[in-house]
Amino acid sequence: MAEKEDINSSSGLINLMYIMDISGGNMPVAKDMINTALNQIIDFIQIMEGYVKEENWEDLSFNTHKLRSSVRIIGAVTLQNKLMELEKASNASKTDIPELFATAKGIASEIIRELEWELDKMA
Repeated sequence: MAEKEDINSSSGLINLMYIMDISGGNMPVAKDMINTALNQIIDFIQIMEGYVKEENWEDLSFNTHKLRSSVRIIGAVTLQNKLMELEKASNASKTDIPELFATAKGIASEIIRELEWELDKMA
């Protein structure tokens, strides 16, 4: 099994220990799980961006909730918390949604880079 420092990002935005635990240290399985999370983040951010532009708060909230579940597996607590704020805003106050989304998108972009880097290290 990989050492802890080999599977955690230097920025602390991701923690792949859970993936390593549930994959039993099987690198092909772990890579597949990371790849799935990576693709989901990319897809959801693009979809959510459209909902923000359209001010479609109901679908934004639904997809924000789905993405929160997806990022949990990679230990992306910072993004998960920002998505929770975005989901609450889209369900209630409707204020600050563009700013919250921009922040979440920025965090997600960094996580995407880190996941790609982790996958390259596992190759």
